[in-house]
Amino acid sequence: MKIFDLIRVGVITVVLSAMFVGAFAQTGVSINSAGTAPNADAILDINSTTKGVLLPRMTTGDASTLALSLDAGDDGMIIYNQTVKAFRYWDGALLAWQTLITSPGLNNTLDQAYDQNGAGAGRIIVADAGNVEIQGAGSLTIAGNVGIGTTAPDRRIKISGTGWTALEVENTDNQAAALELTSQGVSNYVYTDASGFLGLESATGEDVIVRTDGGAERMRIAANGNVAVGNSTAAYKLHVSGDIYADGGWMRVSGNNGLSFESYGTGIHSVTASGGVSGSVSTYGNEGGWEGYSINGRHVFMGTPSGNDCGIYNDVNNEWMIRAFDNDRVELYYDNLTKLQTTNTGVIVNGKILSDGISEISDIRFKIAIAPIDDALSSILKMNGVTYDWRRDEFPDKNFTETKQYGLIAQEIEQIIPELVNTDVEGWKSIQYTHLMPVLIEALKEQQQIIDSQKQDITNLELKADANASQIEAILQQLNGYTTK
Repeated sequence: MKIFDLIRVGVITVVLSAMFVGAFAQTGVSINSAGTAPNADAILDINSTTKGVLLPRMTTGDASTLALSLDAGDDGMIIYNQTVKAFRYWDGALLAWQTLITSPGLNNTLDQAYDQNGAGAGRIIVADAGNVEIQGAGSLTIAGNVGIGTTAPDRRIKISGTGWTALEVENTDNQAAALELTSQGVSNYVYTDASGFLGLESATGEDVIVRTDGGAERMRIAANGNVAVGNSTAAYKLHVSGDIYADGGWMRVSGNNGLSFESYGTGIHSVTASGGVSGSVSTYGNEGGWEGYSINGRHVFMGTPSGNDCGIYNDVNNEWMIRAFDNDRVELYYDNLTKLQTTNTGVIVNGKILSDGISEISDIRFKIAIAPIDDALSSILKMNGVTYDWRRDEFPDKNFTETKQYGLIAQEIEQIIPELVNTDVEGWKSIQYTHLMPVLIEALKEQQQIIDSQKQDITNLELKADANASQIEAILQQLNGYTTK
């Protein structure tokens, strides 16, 4: 708008204002065709659809003073702010001045653009025609929090979004792309180099620490390259406090070195590959032709250089616990006494067996030549149950109990049912007591048949006795009749 047009509009406004000033001197001036009263808080209330107006001009301070008397009813009041060079209107909902439009050609600062709708109010920049760029050699400094994908950042930089949400640091000249973290003048880096490797780089002399669960240290890479898990000492290349579990793989030591268990100066000295997954174990220490390693300072796995005997030995009490003899048998010991021994026919147990049940194979599909047991009762009647004591002094290795025993004599049973008696390589005999059960069952059945037969005979005799008693009673009655006559 040209300057003389602005002057013309101003003159017309003053003239029109003078026409109505007498009528509304106390409440303001109203310019309209209906003759209605002006708004009580407006100096000029213009209602027209065909005319324009040169609005009141004031500074930001003047506008702030005016705002003290405005409320929601003044929504839409317009002024021209000479301080910020912008038309502003009163927002009755926010009770604040809002920027309507700035003067043409005015190069507002970013701060002025941010404060156009009131100091401290948030603003949104819509990049609907390309990227928003900040060019030049200057820096962008932000004192507050920055949000990407969020309007309420609670951190210095907060990135929020759905799906894959990432912060990308790109280097375009085949150098490292890094994120530098600095605290108290010490800088550390998370970076990817030209080869694409992900790296962590600490300041000179500083360790890299991994913490979880509110700050508890879990892992440490020391400045000298040692790694600690479960501790902060990192005294060795790998220093672990706790268990190490290899699931589905091997724990390997290559080169001329090996695994060293330093407890009491003995242990596995080295493990070397031999034919793929197989290998050999060399022990650190050789006492009296026996080799082995200590477990908690007590049990020793041992073997002889001249043979393949091995097992678990209690080197505190100097006694075997488990021993596998070279190409022969395995023995289980308790208190230096053999409790269990494997043989070519089964297992020998020296002592009692405590179990909630013993199951023997008995499926008919495994059996042939099935036949009934004859004369079972006769065989049972030939057996003699006896009580006896073990000859413990003569056979201490058997660890016989002191209590009185109930049983049978193997040599006697061998004469009756020889299949129930076993004889080992040394000539000692044993009885398969559980295999006596079928014989006892059939003997009971034979005995029951005898009992049933005898019961039937008794029943028949009782019937005959009853019949005879009836006949005797009849004869007595007849005799009694003759006597009466």
